[in-house]
Amino acid sequence: MPASRLIFRQLFDPVSSTYTYLLGDSASAEALIIDSVFENERRDVALLRELDLHLVATLDTHVHADHVTGAWLLKQSCGSQILLSENSAAENVDRFLKDGERVAFGGRHLEVRATPGHTGGCLTFVLDDQSMAFTGDCLLIRGAADAPTFSRAARTCFTNRCSSKFSRCRRLACSTRGMTTAGSPSPAWRRSGASIRAWAARSTSRTSPAI
Repeated sequence: MPASRLIFRQLFDPVSSTYTYLLGDSASAEALIIDSVFENERRDVALLRELDLHLVATLDTHVHADHVTGAWLLKQSCGSQILLSENSAAENVDRFLKDGERVAFGGRHLEVRATPGHTGGCLTFVLDDQSMAFTGDCLLIRGAADAPTFSRAARTCFTNRCSSKFSRCRRLACSTRGMTTAGSPSPAWRRSGASIRAWAARSTSRTSPAI
């Protein structure tokens, strides 16, 4: 099998201010999509076809309040599995994810990190070489955490910010550079809706998101 190369695409939905990410393994042609948006299913399918990739799973960093995931439509179109946190309280999920598990696509994988707070089911997905971390609305840029929007989430968010596991995720995020669709540093470190961010590691520190 030829050497694996990561295929990476960042997509944006201007209505909900949501970033969607496509990750592909060039050797196997298997791919994942993180935080899809219902209205953009045709766009995502067209991109998969253009890149000649097979979508094996869709992941959501959390159940979003401001948009509906495209996971179910992509499952119908591509036969992909729907993956969500075990604490998401969602239905029609093919695989519930736990902290420390791996999600494979070809020879590459994402590691699942539980980072609850914004919702009880917030997850961070860390690429196998730790060059990128895809987060929801709890673990954000430069270690800032978003204010929780659901009941009983404030205490969880505060507790997790103080935990060693959460701190390791935050240090990883702080050692990376925000990426825009143009591949340049993001001009503003701000939260926009239910967006997620991709991070490209630049630091020597390697301490170690509605269905």
